Amino acid sequence: MKLYGAALSPYSARVMLAIRAKGLDIPLTDPPGGQKSAAFLAINPLGKTPVLEVGGAHIIESAVICEFLEDAFPTPPLLPGEPLARAAQRTVTRLLDLYVLPPLLSLMAQTGDAAAAAARLSDLTRGLDALETVVGRGPPPPAADGVLGLADCALAPTLIFLERFLPRYTPQDMLEGRPALAARWAAYADHPLVTPVALAMETALEAFRQRRG
Repeated sequence: MKLYGAALSPYSARVMLAIRAKGLDIPLTDPPGGQKSAAFLAINPLGKTPVLEVGGAHIIESAVICEFLEDAFPTPPLLPGEPLARAAQRTVTRLLDLYVLPPLLSLMAQTGDAAAAAARLSDLTRGLDALETVVGRGPPPPAADGVLGLADCALAPTLIFLERFLPRYTPQDMLEGRPALAARWAAYADHPLVTPVALAMETALEAFRQRRG
């Protein structure tokens, strides 16, 4: 197996966290020819990563890839056994994908359009408020060396963006007044599974900034 993706992507990072949490050895590699190449578009017509290659098959969409890993490699489990608890973890991922990551990434891509940036910041605030409520109802954060759940795998890269990357674009502390998310960030910041992924993301961001000058 191999994972096509980019270290800076929070979507690729969540899959890499799930891979690490499962104790698997699946390399992260660039898409063949680049994301918009004919070779990669034949794999994923959307030209998006991550994509997991399994034999001759390809699985797209990070949430689906993580669920596949949970099904194919059930030990250690990254989802609880109780249906309501499983639904709660999936809700975190869903909120991130629909209401948090789109405005967050759009905000970081804004260049000089103050009105558009303000609108994206407002959208991000609403998404984080909903996420705070759902995370606050869930189990406590993982222990310093504890196993991550699938929700943690999705949430940790997003919080890395919020705490380490977003301050370059806005002075607002997005975790202020959100104690459940702040507690998660405190648990993730030095977690042995999260730290290498965070370092890879930061290294990729610095390389990206240098290329842009």
